[in-house]
Amino acid sequence: MCLHGITEHRVRIRYSEVIDLDLSGFDVLAELAIGLAGFSGVLIVLIKPSGGFSPPEHVRLINLVYSSLGVTFLAILPYGFSGIGFDSSTSWRIVGLIGSLYTVGGLLFIPIRVLMLRKDFPDLFPWRLFFVQTLLHTAASILCVLVLLDLSSTPSRLYFFALFLLLVHAAIVYVRILLFRRD
Repeated sequence: MCLHGITEHRVRIRYSEVIDLDLSGFDVLAELAIGLAGFSGVLIVLIKPSGGFSPPEHVRLINLVYSSLGVTFLAILPYGFSGIGFDSSTSWRIVGLIGSLYTVGGLLFIPIRVLMLRKDFPDLFPWRLFFVQTLLHTAASILCVLVLLDLSSTPSRLYFFALFLLLVHAAIVYVRILLFRRD
């Protein structure tokens, strides 16, 4: 009887740790990001049916795909780590590490390309837009680092907000591709 009680208690703890990963809303973010990536594919075909992109279009498309598909994959990560045997804290730290690496990688690549193109195309890459997009991406990186360092009692909310900021970033890029281009 005592052994059964201990086993039952461990099962409850293990079950509650898996359930403790608050994943509400991550599926919605993933679906929105997939939709944005899908619409961008249609947009690409409609804008350039003959193929070939100018350097600004190429950077914008890389930025859009990186952000929107990044949100998709990063939103799926918590589901993958929720049932493989780690406790809640360890799962969120791993998710935070992967999110941090991804967002910092984007910060090292995309703004540099935009700054190089801004010299030749200042009207397509205005300073305000550059700062807003870089700030959104930086804030997402910082939030992922906070999740990695386990500095919050609600890592799912921090991570969700980080992905939301990346989705806003992707939406801005999408609108810019759609409305602001050179013919």
